[in-house]
Amino acid sequence: EVFLDGTSWDIRNLGTNVGHLQGTAWLDTPGNMVLSGHVEMADGRQGVFATIEELAQGDLLMLQHGDEERQYGVRSVFRVQPDDLSVLYPTSVEQLTLITCDSYDFFQNAYLERVVVVADRIQ
Repeated sequence: EVFLDGTSWDIRNLGTNVGHLQGTAWLDTPGNMVLSGHVEMADGRQGVFATIEELAQGDLLMLQHGDEERQYGVRSVFRVQPDDLSVLYPTSVEQLTLITCDSYDFFQNAYLERVVVVADRIQ
């Protein structure tokens, strides 16, 4: 679980894990379930979402949590600005949103974009 720290989600302790953003839908509540992971670790190793941009429309995503497994079909892969929170908004349909940082700027010591993958549940 990635908890809100008052202004944003605290992803510092994710490590090589994928985290569920607090306040977004979960397995027992339909809507926009948002998962985040690092594209690159602080030491330069690849993060869990290092190849996220290789996903394409129609690709299959498998989500496993305990004994439960769900399938999702990728609808779109795109980039947003770091302050664009619209991809995290609730939805009336069940969807999976993956989000990670991209376009690191050494001079600003910040990622300038987010890569977003939106996928629909396959029943």
